[in-house]
Amino acid sequence: MNDEDLRSEPQPAPLTEVAQQSRRVRIPAAIVAVLSLVVASLLGAPLIGAGVCLGLAFGGLNAQLLQASMVRFTDAAANRRKQFVLGGFARLGAITVVTLVLVSLIRPLGWGILGGLAGYQMLLLGFAAAAMYKQVRRV
Repeated sequence: MNDEDLRSEPQPAPLTEVAQQSRRVRIPAAIVAVLSLVVASLLGAPLIGAGVCLGLAFGGLNAQLLQASMVRFTDAAANRRKQFVLGGFARLGAITVVTLVLVSLIRPLGWGILGGLAGYQMLLLGFAAAAMYKQVRRV
């Protein structure tokens, strides 16, 4: 091992790897959505199950829009950092406003959406952590 190897920093995952992790979450998220809808309906709270489904869908939509935004940002010749950040704020702001409105108007549905959003993020984080662990083990 030479000095060059010690000074080199790990490179971030390419966008294809990020996109692949996001795609891997789709099937488990769909399974969680169906299970939550069935269980919530059996427990007499179908709106909570529908909310979880919507929350998971919002999480997936946010991930897709983030990927598209990242590709545009990295492909752009000019520095479009401000546009990237503002797009992220707008996307998250819209999801937050819709969710909070639904929490205040139809509480079971709104709380289900919050749970679905949180569940999607936990699934995404779990898949990303597993991929990073595999990457570290290879090195």
